[in-house]
Amino acid sequence: MNLRAFQDVPRRSTRIRRGNPRYNVPPVYVPPPASVGSSTPPITQVERTTPILADNPSMPCVENPPQPSDASMTSRVEPVQQQSSAESPADIPLPSSPPQAPMSRMDAPVVTPEFVPIMMSSTAPTSFSSFDEDALCEQFEFMALSVYCIFCPDDVNSDVDEQQLNKQHRLLVAFALQTTGLPSTIRQAHASPEKAEWIKATDAEYNSLMHHNTWTLCELPPDRKPIGCRWIFTKKYAADGTLSRYKARLVAQGFTQVAGVDYTEVFAPVIRTSSIRFLLALAAMYSMHICHMDVQTAFLNGSLQETLFMKQPPGYVQPGSENLVCRLNKSIYGLKQSSREWNSALDSYFKSQRFAQLKTDPCIYFRRTPQGLVLVGVYVDDFILLSTNVNILDSTKRALSSRFTMKDLGPLTYCLGIEVERLEDGSILLHQSKYVSDILAKHDLANCNPVSTPQDSHSAAFHSSSSSPSLPFRTVVGELLYLTTTTRPDIAFTVTLLSRHLNNPEEEHQHIAKRVLRYLRGSKDFGICYSKQDSTEFTIELYVDADYANDAITRRSTSGYLLYLNGCLISWKSKLQNIVALSTSEAEYISMSYGLQEALWLKSLLEELQLPIKLAIIVYEDNQSSLLSR
Repeated sequence: MNLRAFQDVPRRSTRIRRGNPRYNVPPVYVPPPASVGSSTPPITQVERTTPILADNPSMPCVENPPQPSDASMTSRVEPVQQQSSAESPADIPLPSSPPQAPMSRMDAPVVTPEFVPIMMSSTAPTSFSSFDEDALCEQFEFMALSVYCIFCPDDVNSDVDEQQLNKQHRLLVAFALQTTGLPSTIRQAHASPEKAEWIKATDAEYNSLMHHNTWTLCELPPDRKPIGCRWIFTKKYAADGTLSRYKARLVAQGFTQVAGVDYTEVFAPVIRTSSIRFLLALAAMYSMHICHMDVQTAFLNGSLQETLFMKQPPGYVQPGSENLVCRLNKSIYGLKQSSREWNSALDSYFKSQRFAQLKTDPCIYFRRTPQGLVLVGVYVDDFILLSTNVNILDSTKRALSSRFTMKDLGPLTYCLGIEVERLEDGSILLHQSKYVSDILAKHDLANCNPVSTPQDSHSAAFHSSSSSPSLPFRTVVGELLYLTTTTRPDIAFTVTLLSRHLNNPEEEHQHIAKRVLRYLRGSKDFGICYSKQDSTEFTIELYVDADYANDAITRRSTSGYLLYLNGCLISWKSKLQNIVALSTSEAEYISMSYGLQEALWLKSLLEELQLPIKLAIIVYEDNQSSLLSR
């Protein structure tokens, strides 16, 4: 799409309202939505006139402007599209602009915009004024095209929220609903083929809100403004890719909250991915039982300290109480402080049950009893429970269910996009084959040719390629970053390299990103395996390395380390150093400092759990100058 066609439209046209034009701006051609009736012929030719604006800063006012004659008006006609047709646009008279009196920019009168004739034809268009629905949906699959306009189409079916189209004085032509299959409003949910499932999901969410006494209907104080709310719809999938359930969530529009008035503190911790791997490695070493639990409507368990008012949820406005608002009693989803209030309620519960909180990771709670050890890792509303005694594990689950509305998901098999498999010998395998398959399918690379390495050593040769893969670069890098931090250290260096060029990716970086996806195509079943250990003490081993001034722009070095606990990989990192090293020894020292910080954290974690550990941390380093300078 050639966006240069919109350059002559003044930016002040954003203030134009439907039915209340304020500036002399011709209507801009807007492609009709995909839901417009098929009987409407495609627009193939548009004739427009150059606008004359007294309020446009880029066009100075001229006193006593001459009235345009037919010749001058003809010279101002700019054809947008040239196409042979049986009807000639030259035969259609163009409206002339009304005469303008001397004026200043401050007292410009309100004038009616010029409407121009639109040629209709059944011939397939070939330039910008055409509207190829399939091609445009393919090009803007998860994007919305925003353009300025004066009018909105009236023949929009129920799949498009017309109220949202009229807001913000602009038309949002969105095609995401056709590609994602998820409704964005409750009106769209009721008009979708899956209406029955979405109604069940919204009813379940609303009943849960009522069960927790989330709000109380009251009149809005005259000095307060209510917070808006909306429904969020999603589909939950199992580890094998099958549809698990339909889920609807009512969220408050917390972006309208005022800091210092509606909220103060908002921070809430989440468990580190290194801590999750540590817990699973510990479970494999000690043959511990692992189970997975989920808290239903977790944020509703937190009590609000501030007085907040919210509009009634769409589709569930109480009859006869349309003028009332909801005075919030609980921290509903979407509020700035919701996660903090939920974490405070959860922390108070665990401490009341004589659980201790780790200082090295505040989202890990543990309790020692004569029968054994029990640990709980918390990621917002997902709980990972481990214990050496199944009876202690069951009693902990019953205690949690008595306080919160819990869902027992059984043995841990899938959590946070990570697939967990318990092998026959007691080992635990972590991998993300489903996540990789979803990424490849999303970018149409499910059947691509795999490669053996994530990056070619001569990647600069990609500059000479004549074709560039059409990949959403930032989206791909974000997906690869999550994969890197969870189970795939083998792509860490390449993904770190790509992350430095998010603002200005070149063709070479596009090819490298595609090569990483091709590498994942042939190694999507790769993962991390934790095996059972017979050792009575824990040994921490650290492998460290660095290059020297390998960044061609900044001449900074790249550090990398691998941290093992009894042969189980717990943590890793590939990082561009913050300073410029003056020698290879200095670059290696910086790398060792990064790795030892993580090793000391792991050692403190073991000490808090009162687990036996060797005092010495073994560091493996291959730089002779750094070893000899100790």
